[in-house]
Amino acid sequence: MSRKYLRPDEVAQRYHQYYDFQTQEVINKKLQVWTLCPQCEKWHWSACTAIRCGHISSPICKKCIGTTNLPKEPVNRVDNKELLNRLKTRAVELGRNPKAAEVKGKNTIICRFGSWNEALYAAGLLPFSPHKETFYRPPFKCGPPPDTPADLGYFLAGLVAGEGCFSIARGSYKTIDRGEIESFTPTFTIGLHNSDTSILKTFLWIFPCGHIYRKTESINHFTAIGIENAVRYVIPFFRKFDFRNTFKQQQFRRWCEVVELLNQNAHLSPGGRERIKKKAMQINRR
Repeated sequence: MSRKYLRPDEVAQRYHQYYDFQTQEVINKKLQVWTLCPQCEKWHWSACTAIRCGHISSPICKKCIGTTNLPKEPVNRVDNKELLNRLKTRAVELGRNPKAAEVKGKNTIICRFGSWNEALYAAGLLPFSPHKETFYRPPFKCGPPPDTPADLGYFLAGLVAGEGCFSIARGSYKTIDRGEIESFTPTFTIGLHNSDTSILKTFLWIFPCGHIYRKTESINHFTAIGIENAVRYVIPFFRKFDFRNTFKQQQFRRWCEVVELLNQNAHLSPGGRERIKKKAMQINRR
């Protein structure tokens, strides 16, 4: 394949020797020259088989074929004030804080403000302020003790002492603007045989926050997850119907300490997260 450096004024003459622009036929397929594109003003290797133009002063590269030198139109960038006004208007129409799917341009709003809740806070639709890593949340108030018969309450507490578990589930999730964030989730679980599903339904009646799911073919679990559910339902019940098992008492007491730290937003600070990790590791230790 022959290659030759050509000046722009020599390109047309050279290409006419290897390509017939009237019949649109290639005379010699071996031509490949180093030419200058008049649009992008970049040098590139060009073959005569890629040129289909009868008015050649300098071959146009493949990237510039079909483009023009007209200036690009400016991007219509929506102002942040307009996005916040859009949220406020939508909130008035709905009578509540709008969800992301209910507002036009939700992706733009989330990218501008970091998250949907931060955008709602910037618009004055949320009472709490955003934190560096997560949102500050007012502490949940402890709920009243359940109205449960004493014999049933102590029976369920004894069952939990043998088959139940109090734990703190640790995890992490990624955000666009803050990276990876640690999470701590209080969990109360009890597992029983399929023949004792009616007892698990009793837990579901006492703790309306939980749910029952099948762990294996013969074992079903009842689980209550979350800080709010632990503070309002689980802790008041087991404080009223205390355990007779010493180890389960210690486990429950340590679990309550971790839940209290989470309820007071101690996990928002690095020192608080370290305290929660240490206490969570000691919950099930004898």
